[in-house]
Amino acid sequence: MSIVEQFMNQSEDKLIKTYILERQRHNNELGILLTILNSGTNDNTSYLALSNNLLTDELRADILSKNNDRNSKAFFCIMDKKSNLTSLVVRDLE
Repeated sequence: MSIVEQFMNQSEDKLIKTYILERQRHNNELGILLTILNSGTNDNTSYLALSNNLLTDELRADILSKNNDRNSKAFFCIMDKKSNLTSLVVRDLE
């Protein structure tokens, strides 16, 4: 199991709660919760709405294609600095 999978399994409830709160703070605009894993020390998490210029057009299109009409999907981008792995994880909140 990769470090990203381990992190998601251990932190999923907290990440979902954070995603919901941050999305509400951004007027319910669809986006991703970006987490950068720093070898277990001071992981950095922030919400990036789709309108954020830091998101690439490719990532924006990927998120939109995976979303549904009910807008009930949560998107998590997990980056592990040590292994240089990045994963986009999608969860349906319904």
